[in-house]
Amino acid sequence: MKPIQFLGQFLDNKQVGAVWPSSKYLIRQMIKPIDFTHAKLIIEYGPGTGNITKAILKKMRPDAKLIVFEINSSFIEGLKKIDDKRLLIFNFPAEMAAVVLNEHHLGSPDYVVSSLPLAIIPNNTVTRILSGTYAILKTGCAMIQFQYSPSSLGRFKRMFDRVEVKFAPINVPPALVYVCWKK
Repeated sequence: MKPIQFLGQFLDNKQVGAVWPSSKYLIRQMIKPIDFTHAKLIIEYGPGTGNITKAILKKMRPDAKLIVFEINSSFIEGLKKIDDKRLLIFNFPAEMAAVVLNEHHLGSPDYVVSSLPLAIIPNNTVTRILSGTYAILKTGCAMIQFQYSPSSLGRFKRMFDRVEVKFAPINVPPALVYVCWKK
């Protein structure tokens, strides 16, 4: 999908929270905390056009799995074009992650990478997503979430054991990357 088509999705679809695809600089910040030598299961919430998805797949072990949760049908069609047997695509909202993992006997993820627009998602849904993510994460692992404002920092600090904040200034718009650890 071309960036201008992505902008069209933002304008037409109230579930798309970004105006432009993630820059390579934001992508680097998002995947930097991942220990790819040990990670066997990674989940991605809201992969959109798959820019972060492709970067994760490039670095993943051959025996690892990447499970993505996307609810936008236009984005799903694009994700299906990624030819990689390690990629599993689910047309379910992020709060269904635990159910999907259980039904498919996939275990607990080492990392959850999220591009969900938490600022436009109802508070009770965000709480379910974050608490569900904390519950499914392996101990010593992290959820990595980007946002365009610091408004979610307090929520992350209440939910997770340790939170690191990184800045990705070269992005449209500039973004904050939250690395939320479960001890």
